[in-house]
Amino acid sequence: MSKLSDFHDRSVRIFLKSGEVFEGEVEYFSRDYSMNEYGRYEEALQLEDRLFFSRDIQSVELLEEERLPVSFLRVPDADLRTIAWSGGATTQFLIWPREAEYPDRNFLWRISSATVENEESDFTALPDYYRFIATLKGEMHIAHSGGPEIHLPPYKIHTFDGADATISRGCCTDFNLMLRKGKAFGRLEALSVGLTPELILPEKGILDTLLYVAEGSVVLSAQTGPHRVEFTLKEESLFLIEGENPQPFTLCSAAATPDAPSARLLLARMGET
Repeated sequence: MSKLSDFHDRSVRIFLKSGEVFEGEVEYFSRDYSMNEYGRYEEALQLEDRLFFSRDIQSVELLEEERLPVSFLRVPDADLRTIAWSGGATTQFLIWPREAEYPDRNFLWRISSATVENEESDFTALPDYYRFIATLKGEMHIAHSGGPEIHLPPYKIHTFDGADATISRGCCTDFNLMLRKGKAFGRLEALSVGLTPELILPEKGILDTLLYVAEGSVVLSAQTGPHRVEFTLKEESLFLIEGENPQPFTLCSAAATPDAPSARLLLARMGET
């Protein structure tokens, strides 16, 4: 078996004991370095801003030549950020670039979920962004710049310009995707999947694919190089496919029943123009 030090400055595929898979160029850290920097006397590999210690690694292998890195990971609770807004609270699920800050409006895309606790709410003006919204729980009536009200029952996707003066009626929990005008592209879709696997085809230029399981549980299967990987995602799970995925993946319900024949989820895909 290769030593971790053999992979320094090389493009690799890392299998964690948790089942997650990460790909990309890594830097090797010795036990002494890790002890001095992180207080842990064990070897480690760093991939961008992620650090993997040897006890968490199942195996490492070199990435195939000319293959773009793709990682499959559960979004940890520690990455979620909740802040108050005028109508309730919003939790950020994903932002790009990862170091971007929502208040600075320096992001290309952002995904979040918000609670709307007031019967009537004014949306924050975001003139540099296009927005996608859907309700997860409850219903919303939304209107833009004095136009007619649009009814949004759960899982109906609505797209609008962040520059519009937008108001809403109804208390709910919603799901939001924001895309920077002229610099990002993507879409949000609601899926209902049963026991028969549904094939999700790749889209050119997509860099982030985020899945949110709203109801039920889902099995995601995908190909990474010569390996087939599979993940079971419980209700309210967030799962990220990071990087341009040259392979399709499949989704199916993990526990369909006569009373709940399918699982419901939201799928967001984003890329740079």
